Amino acid sequence: MLRAAADNATMSHAKELLEEEKDEVKRMNQMVQYAKCVSVRDKQIQEKKHAMLQDEAEQKRLDLEMEIERIRALEAYQARDVQRREEQAHSAAILREQLEERRQQRLREEE
Repeated sequence: MLRAAADNATMSHAKELLEEEKDEVKRMNQMVQYAKCVSVRDKQIQEKKHAMLQDEAEQKRLDLEMEIERIRALEAYQARDVQRREEQAHSAAILREQLEERRQQRLREEE
C-alpha cells in the first residue's frame, strides 16, 4: 500500500511536471512565434521606409528634371522675345529709312 501511494505520488508528480513542461513549451513556442512576427514586422517596416526613401529620391529627381526643363523653356522664350524685339527694331529702322528716302525724293522732285 505504501508502495502504491508512493507510485501514485510519483505519477502525480510526473504528470504535474509534464503539464508544466507542456505549459513551458507552449509559452516558449508563443515566444518564438512572437519573435518571428516581430522580426517580420520589423523587416516590413524597414522595407517600407526604404521604399519611401526611394520614392522621395525619385520624386526629387523628377522635380529637378522638370525645373531644369522649365528653366530651359523660359530661356528659349526669352531668347525668342529678344530676337522678335530686335527684328521689330530693325524693321522699324528700315521703315524710317524708307520714309526718309521718300521724303528726300519728294523734296528733289519739288525742286
